[in-house]
Amino acid sequence: MDTSKKATYTVVYNRKDKLNNDGKALIQIVIYLPSQKKRKFLSTGIYIKPDEWDDKGKKVKKNNPNHIEINRIIKNTINKLEEYEYKIITENKVFSLTKLENYVLKKNISASSFIDFYENEIKLNQSIEHKTKKEHKYTLSILKEFRYNIMFSEVNYQLAQEFDNWMRTVKKLSQNTIHKHHAHVRRFLNLATQKEIYDGSTYKKFISRKVESNRENLTTEQILALEQLTIPEQFDELREARDMFLFSCYCGLRYSDMQALSKSNVRKDSAGNISIRFQMQKVDRFIELPLHSLFEGKPEKILKYYMESGKEKIFPQHSNQQINRLLKIIAVNANIQHTRLTFHVARHTFGTLLAEKTQNPYLVMDLMGHNDIDTSMIYIHRSQERINSQLKNVNWDL
Repeated sequence: MDTSKKATYTVVYNRKDKLNNDGKALIQIVIYLPSQKKRKFLSTGIYIKPDEWDDKGKKVKKNNPNHIEINRIIKNTINKLEEYEYKIITENKVFSLTKLENYVLKKNISASSFIDFYENEIKLNQSIEHKTKKEHKYTLSILKEFRYNIMFSEVNYQLAQEFDNWMRTVKKLSQNTIHKHHAHVRRFLNLATQKEIYDGSTYKKFISRKVESNRENLTTEQILALEQLTIPEQFDELREARDMFLFSCYCGLRYSDMQALSKSNVRKDSAGNISIRFQMQKVDRFIELPLHSLFEGKPEKILKYYMESGKEKIFPQHSNQQINRLLKIIAVNANIQHTRLTFHVARHTFGTLLAEKTQNPYLVMDLMGHNDIDTSMIYIHRSQERINSQLKNVNWDL
C-alpha cells in the first residue's frame, strides 16, 4: 500500500470561526486525499466551548467533563474511516472521496450515534406534542449525563442495566421515573429499527416495571382548613393559588387542564346550573363535569367568581413553579403538615373522595377521564381499605 496516496485525517475545531447561541462551535474531521488534491469536512455532531479545545493536541481538554468520551468517539470515527479506506484499496479498487461520501451516507456515521439520532428525531418530528417533546428532551439530558455519547453498537442489555443502576444510585430517581426513561429509549430504538438505521437491540429485552405510586390525598378536615383559611385582600396570588387548588380537589383537573380552561368550555342549562366540557389532557375524548352536582356546588362558585374577570381564560395564568411556591405558603398557614400541596395531590384527593362517596368505579372513570377501569379501581380499592381499617376501630358494644 502506497502510504503517500493514503488519505490524511485531522481534527479541526470552529472552522468557520463562529459560535452558536450556546457559545459553542463544531468539531469536524478533515479528510484530505493527496492523489485528488481534494478534502472533505465531516461533522462529528459535537459542539464544545473554545476554552475546552486543545488546538495543538487536536483534542478536547480535561476541563470538559466529557473529554474522555468525546476524544474516544472522534478516534473511533477516524478508525472506521481508515478501515473503510484500507478495505477498498486491498480489494484493488480506487479509493475516492466520492466513495467515502457514499460510505458515510450509507453508514451515516453521525446517525450511528444513538444520542444524535434521538436528538434529531425530537427536532424533526413536528407531530410530537409540546409536553411529550419536553419529556423526551429530559430523557435525552439524562442519557447525556450518564454517557455523553452512545453509539448504536453500544446499545444492549448491559447498557440498559448500567443506565438503570446509574439512575437509581447516582440520580436517586423513583422507580416510575426510571421506567419512563427506559420507555422513551425503547421508543426511539423502535423508530430507528423502522427507519432501517438499526436492526434491533437486546436493550429492549431489559425489563423495567412500573410500581403503584403513592397517591397522596388530603382529608376532608384539611380541605376544610383550606376553605376557611383567611387570606388578606392584598395577597391576590395566594388566594388565586388556593382557589385553583380547591377547584382541582373538587373536579380532579390537572394543572394544565386548569390553565387551558376557557369560557368556551362552560355550559349552562335552563335552570342556570353550570357544567364544563373540555378535552382532558392525555384523553382523546371530551369530559363533562356538572359543577353544580359536585361537592354541593363549591366548584361552581369558584368558577363564577373567576369568570367575572372578563378574560377568555378562566383562571390566572401563573406558572406551575409559581403556583407550587404559593401552595407551600398556604400549607404552612393552613397547618397542613407532612403533605406537599401539588395538583397531583388535588387530583388524587378528588378521586379518593369520589370513590369513598360513591363506590362507583365507572363514575370515577368518567369524571377523571381514565382510559381504563383498572386505574379507577385503584381508588375504589384504597377507599375500601380505608373503610375496613376504620371498621376495625369501631366499638360494636350495644
